[in-house]
Amino acid sequence: MSEQALQTAKELVSKIINIHDEDKNKNKFDCLMQEFENYIEGGMAHNMIELKEKANNKKKKGDLFEAFCFLYIEHVLKHDQVWFYKDFPMELKNKFDLTKNDYGIDLLSKKGDNYYAIQCKYRKPQEKIQTIPWKSLSTFYAIVVKTGPWLKHITMTNTNGCRHIGKKTEKDWSICLGTFRKIDHFSWLKFIDFKQENIVIVIDSTEKEDDKELLRQKRLAYYSSI
Repeated sequence: MSEQALQTAKELVSKIINIHDEDKNKNKFDCLMQEFENYIEGGMAHNMIELKEKANNKKKKGDLFEAFCFLYIEHVLKHDQVWFYKDFPMELKNKFDLTKNDYGIDLLSKKGDNYYAIQCKYRKPQEKIQTIPWKSLSTFYAIVVKTGPWLKHITMTNTNGCRHIGKKTEKDWSICLGTFRKIDHFSWLKFIDFKQENIVIVIDSTEKEDDKELLRQKRLAYYSSI
C-alpha cells in the first residue's frame, strides 16, 4: 500500500505542476490537497459496496498525505533515509524500543547519525483556519518520549498549526500549511524524479513569445510522459 500511495502521490504532483503552468496564481500545495480530495472522493456512491469504500476515504487521504510527507522529507529536508513505519528494520525497532505495529508514529527518517520520529495529520482543506488539537497528538508524544532517542519529534499537517499543552521543547518540530506553501518549483520537480538534465533554462530575458510557448509545450510533453 505504501508503494502504491507513493506512486499515486507522484502522479498527482505531476498533474498539479501542469495545472500551475496554466495558472500561476494557484499555489501548488493547495492544488495538490484538492487533487487528493478529488482522487479519493470521485463520484457519488451508487451501491453498498461503493458506500463502504467511501467510508474508508479518510484513511486513504491520510495515506496519500503520508506519502507526500515521505517525499518532502526525502527531497526538501534531504534526509538520507526515510521509512514508512512498517518498513523500519526490525533491528532498529528493537534498538529504539518500538513495537511491531504503528501506534502513532507514521514515518521515521535518518540524517547523518540522527533519527527522527514523524506523525502526519491530514484534514480536508478549508478556507477557515484549522489546527490539530493536542488530543490528536498526545499518543504520538507519549510514544516518542518513551522511545528513541530521536533528534526531533516532527508533526506534519496540511492545517495551519498544531496545539501543544505547555511549551514546545527543542525536539518538537511542526511542519504546517505555511511551510508547505513555500515549496519551490525545483523541489516539486524532484518529487517526480525530474532529472537535472531535463531542466530547460532560458537565459535571454527578452525571449520571444513563441519561445516561451515552445518551452511550455516541452514541459507539458515531459509531464504527460510520466
